[in-house]
Amino acid sequence: MRLEDAIGQVLCPTLFGAQLLDRPYEAGPIHSQLTRFRWGGYILFHGNRGETARRVADLQASSRIPLLIAADMEHGAGQQVRGLSVFPTAMAFGAADDTQAAYDLGAWTAAEALSVGVNWILAPVADVTNNPLNPIINIRSFGGDPLRVSRCVEAFVRGCQDHGALACAKHFPGHGDTETDSHSRLGILHADRNRLDEVELPPFAAAIRADVAAIMTAHLAVPALGAPDRPATVSREVMTGLLREELGFDGLIVTDALVMGGITRTQDPVDAAIEALLAGCDMLLMPPDPVATYEGIQRALDSGRLPESRILDAAQRVLRAKARLGSAHKPLPQRSAISLSREVSQQALTAAKGDPAMRLPKRTFALAVDDGVEAERLDAWREALRRHGLEGRIIGHGTTGAEWREVLREAEQAEAVLVGVFSPIRVSKDRSLLPVSLVEPLREVCRRCPTTVVSFSSPFLVGQFPEAVGWVLAYGSREFQIEAAIAALRGGSGLPGRLPVVIPAAGLEAPVDDAPPPSGGPSFA
Repeated sequence: MRLEDAIGQVLCPTLFGAQLLDRPYEAGPIHSQLTRFRWGGYILFHGNRGETARRVADLQASSRIPLLIAADMEHGAGQQVRGLSVFPTAMAFGAADDTQAAYDLGAWTAAEALSVGVNWILAPVADVTNNPLNPIINIRSFGGDPLRVSRCVEAFVRGCQDHGALACAKHFPGHGDTETDSHSRLGILHADRNRLDEVELPPFAAAIRADVAAIMTAHLAVPALGAPDRPATVSREVMTGLLREELGFDGLIVTDALVMGGITRTQDPVDAAIEALLAGCDMLLMPPDPVATYEGIQRALDSGRLPESRILDAAQRVLRAKARLGSAHKPLPQRSAISLSREVSQQALTAAKGDPAMRLPKRTFALAVDDGVEAERLDAWREALRRHGLEGRIIGHGTTGAEWREVLREAEQAEAVLVGVFSPIRVSKDRSLLPVSLVEPLREVCRRCPTTVVSFSSPFLVGQFPEAVGWVLAYGSREFQIEAAIAALRGGSGLPGRLPVVIPAAGLEAPVDDAPPPSGGPSFA
């Protein structure tokens, strides 16, 4: 391979236009750049089925070397491509505690992704969620038990790769016990080495046992691994010393997105890309300016800062990953995609407090808490209430004092109160719990009325309502999850899920500081 081609192979730019709804698709410049620089692949977002398939096929036809086409599809190919299936979040699968379901999730995701040309699934999340204040991982993880997370990670990887796509475990060495969103700024993982070995690292070891094709880095400082104030992405101790040499991973190491604040706030993006390669990373995901990054790598090679052997080794790993594509096509699971979604939604429902067989009376007053959720989720809530004979209100950041007093009056006239909380995990939202402006009046409802709080978001936020008689966890707000929760609570059919995280018995009673509604960054559920 020519050195110029090797540089292109380690770069994975964002494919603007083919999938981003707010930009036009400019085929000419995209194809011209691909011909000149021979990118190793692209990452895409938010397209529709037909358009994405056509444009990806055109790019593959224009590339002398087959492309990796990556996408964040943690809960199904429909997360990025309209018209394909969306499944419950990973934590719902963890609560269902069904490794066959996790395998089927990987299988269906791979099969549907490949139908539109996506051959590299940037999933599963192998992080262990054990920090209630984590604003970005949360329900994207299978849970807080390293063993259960490991089982689900291994099952997803096998399901995905048995059905023809590459999987990618993320975010190494573990993003679950942080209080910072690395999209915004550099976080710190404070765990010591013994704790890392016991909690954070086992799911990645499980992914390696399953022969995972790729592992993604985390833009986090990890003092215990010799990276006290720099992202692990650019730490040779973490990428080469720990991941390559200690854990024995011989596959593709890909950076998390190089546009994220966790790395751009620490150093120049081009310099960060070069340091990531020196640390042991093989592919550079979403450089802010791929051409400038290509040219910066060339300069680093010319000056001797970056050895040719390192760029050639990285490019060979990219090619070896591509060579794996198409090597496995097992039959699809007998359980259909929609059946999988419905079954896991029901199996995951968890009574974190109260009777697992609880049943709401007909005269239940229902409240939906809108903390920046999409309108269609609230429409699904209204429709599910109607189907099961309930009525209610929607409250949010704009609810006035007079309206809150009316809510309290209606709640006191009912036999029971159901509070459904919709507070999506969202990029750069920088919090996962509810702000004081919403919590305080809701706690007053809980104090005066027998109230069951259902979280369609973070499982930890129910801990903000210690006075509630019941805490129910649904782990996401898709239509099938909302329907499953209300049907179970009205029918008394039971909440069979196994709690996948530890909800603190104390410490969440005081609400987080007040905050404005989220700004509208992409949500993960």
